[in-house]
Amino acid sequence: MQSRMVTLVVVILSMIVVQSSSVVNPCTNYCSMGGVCLKTNQGPKCVCLPNWTGLRCQIQKKNETINLVDLAQAEQIQVRNSLCLLLVPDYCKNGGICYANEQGFGCHCPYDYTGERCEHPSPCYQYCLHGGLCYFTNNGQPKCFCPSELEGDRCERNKTTCEKLSADHCKPGVCVTRDDSSFCVCPPTFIGERCEISLISTTTKTPLGSCTPTTCKHGGVCRNIGNSYLCYCQKPYAGTNCQYYAG
Repeated sequence: MQSRMVTLVVVILSMIVVQSSSVVNPCTNYCSMGGVCLKTNQGPKCVCLPNWTGLRCQIQKKNETINLVDLAQAEQIQVRNSLCLLLVPDYCKNGGICYANEQGFGCHCPYDYTGERCEHPSPCYQYCLHGGLCYFTNNGQPKCFCPSELEGDRCERNKTTCEKLSADHCKPGVCVTRDDSSFCVCPPTFIGERCEISLISTTTKTPLGSCTPTTCKHGGVCRNIGNSYLCYCQKPYAGTNCQYYAG
């Protein structure tokens, strides 16, 4: 008799344990069709998407067919986001906006913050200059999308395309644009960033033996060549008489 009572007690306790464990989370798989379950004092309650109704969102409303997938998604997002703000206040930090989906809660962070809950300052904040837009590459590094007239890793300099330069910018050379930058291609007898330095000075009509101590300026060396002369200029000067500063 005593052993039967012990067995009966064990069975009852087992039933209590099983029953208590089964009601730990009454919302598990309770609502259907994307509904969100709320635990209330009266038991689980479903908040259904706009086109569904019923105790567990199992009934589709009549004459309410949603043809546009993006519209249904937008309505679902609106319902879930409202629940997020209601049930988890202050979940997102620094002005982040809370949203909810089947996986849980998340945050849409403002431009200058990042992280799961917008708790970290963003590396993109003030990274790009002069109105450039910052974004993250696949490896998580900040990168800039620059306005059309700017270039550089951080949009720090103006583009110098040939179309934006004067017609004689490279004269007597030719201006070439490549990858939104420009450079000068000089003829064989000219050098310099803008082909401004002549390697062979212009022939003059000066008579033979016309070199004087002042013919070539800024330390240039004069040589008589036939019925003319040639000045060998010291950098950064150029010109027939080394009279131009070439930078």
